[in-house]
Amino acid sequence: MLSEQELREDVEAGAIDTVVVAFTDMQGRLMGKRVDAEFFLEELEAGHPVEGCNYLLALEMEMDPVPGYEIAGWERGYGDFALSPDLASLRRIPWLEGTALVLCDVLWHDGSPVEPSPRQVLRSQVARAEELGFSPMLGSELGTSYTTATSPPRFRTSSTTTCSRLRTTSRSSARSGTG
Repeated sequence: MLSEQELREDVEAGAIDTVVVAFTDMQGRLMGKRVDAEFFLEELEAGHPVEGCNYLLALEMEMDPVPGYEIAGWERGYGDFALSPDLASLRRIPWLEGTALVLCDVLWHDGSPVEPSPRQVLRSQVARAEELGFSPMLGSELGTSYTTATSPPRFRTSSTTTCSRLRTTSRSSARSGTG
């Protein structure tokens, strides 16, 4: 992890020159922008979010827009939304020299969350589970695809283990010692 102060120090020292400002799209990919680190800090200090196109939440795997999304489409148009950095996620990227990464919340320009954005969907589902007395425990599901160099591209996906689970003990039964 990297604090805002550590980022400032690394930018002044020339150790970091770029910040990747990213959010998760509907397929779980990181989308966003590479921003000059000094500009990122200036905009952060001024309270300005980074702008992103709502097109990025209305795409399929090949980056083609999918019709029917309420937030963006050819009928409604494609506009911008605000990417609000979650500084608790700020970190150096070891595979990109001089680069830091920060994950963002996706907001409309009035400050309200873009409800269909994956981070917001997760927040909503966690809140619903907690209202029902559950304590969600979450993790990533990882998978790997392999190809061979001697045959046409055929993908085989390894078996994956789901790490996500929801504890089924409600708060009330946990307090009373039952369940």
